[in-house]
Order: sequence, then structure tokens, then C-alpha cells
Amino acid sequence: MPPDASLDELAGAILQAFKLDSDHLYDFRYRDQRGNSRIYNHPYTDEGPFTWEITVAETDLARKAEMEFTFDYGDSWQFKVRLEKVGTDPCLLGLELVESAGTPPKQYPQTEF
Repeated sequence: MPPDASLDELAGAILQAFKLDSDHLYDFRYRDQRGNSRIYNHPYTDEGPFTWEITVAETDLARKAEMEFTFDYGDSWQFKVRLEKVGTDPCLLGLELVESAGTPPKQYPQTEF
């Protein structure tokens, strides 16, 4: 992700990469470089701080550190998001999926009777 992209934009990119509808709430949780626990919430929740208020570069994550992205509190989709690098490289135009394993499950599988 570009360093000036918000965590809200990062959430959208993750949901798009896994072909998930963006019709549920989510949050990002992580520990910054000083060990402080941080939580940023979906813009439609009642309590901030909110994902649109912070950029990827402002997270104060150490290189190779991970965030936990939780989407859809009912189904509780869990993603690990690792910071590979932050920079002003003009090649950083969007999200790059670095690693994946298997086929992602369908968000709304058909129920057969």
C-alpha cells in the first residue's frame, strides 16, 4: 500500500482481494513499536479511533510487524497483515498480495437442502 493510504483503504483492498462484500464492520488491532496496543474501528462504529483517521505510515509498525484485521463480527473473518515496507517508491501504487494459501472460502456459501 502507498504510505499515505488510510487503514480504511487497506481494508477495502483486502476485501476486494478476497472477493468479500464490504457490508460488515471491521477493525485493525496491533502493537506499535513501543508495545502499545492499538485498535482502529470501522467508520460506522460508535467509538473511535477510526480507520480513516490513520495512514499506513502513521501506524508506527515496525518492519515485518503484523496487524490483525477482523471483518464481520458474526462470522469473524481473521486476516494477518504484515508490513513489508513503507516508502515513497513510485512503484507502490496499491496493495500487493505477497502470500496466500489455498482457495478462500465463499463469504455466503449456498445452503443446500
